[in-house]
Formats: sequence, structure tokens, C-alpha cells
Amino acid sequence: MLLDAFRAVVGVDLTTAPEEAVYREEFAHGGMSSGSVHLPTWRERLVPLLVRRARG
Repeated sequence: MLLDAFRAVVGVDLTTAPEEAVYREEFAHGGMSSGSVHLPTWRERLVPLLVRRARG
């Protein structure tokens, strides 16, 4: 479900996207990396963190 939600919000499949980062205008609110979604960070750090927290 988490990966499906990521795909719905960011617009890429986190498990198969070859890019290192994708740009989404709707997330750009100013700043150097504004609007950029760094996929390795989500794969390697953030998704596992959310899963651990959900398991309690």
C-alpha cells in the first residue's frame, strides 16, 4: 500500500524507476532542491523507516 501511495503522489514506481531523482512542479516551493524527489533516499531510508514505525 505504501508503494502504491508513493506512485499515486509522486507519479513513478519506486521499485522500477531508473532515475535517481524526479522533479514535480507541485512540490516546488522555493529553495535549491525544491520539487525534487530523491528516489534512493525513499527506497533505502524513508520507506523502511515508515514500515518499521508502522509495525510498532
